[in-house]
Amino acid sequence: MTARRTVDGMVAEAKARIEELSVDQLRAELERGDVKLVDIRDFRERIDRGTIPNAIPAPRGMLEFWFCHDSKYFRGGYQHDDRIVLY
Repeated sequence: MTARRTVDGMVAEAKARIEELSVDQLRAELERGDVKLVDIRDFRERIDRGTIPNAIPAPRGMLEFWFCHDSKYFRGGYQHDDRIVLY
């Protein structure tokens, strides 16, 4: 019998695979040009709180569709081997 996956377990698995950066770490990577910053906030939040210079806007609800080459909603400019930071 396979153990049932829980939301908490899936979140823990995801967190084990991601890296959290400080503002200073992100700034250094952006200055080196080693990373693409993707702003996943809703467009209303970007309007209310402002945009991030040079960030690629990609609302969280569309992220997978915009990144998937097979999706009819695919947007170019993303490479799967690029280092991508989501904000």
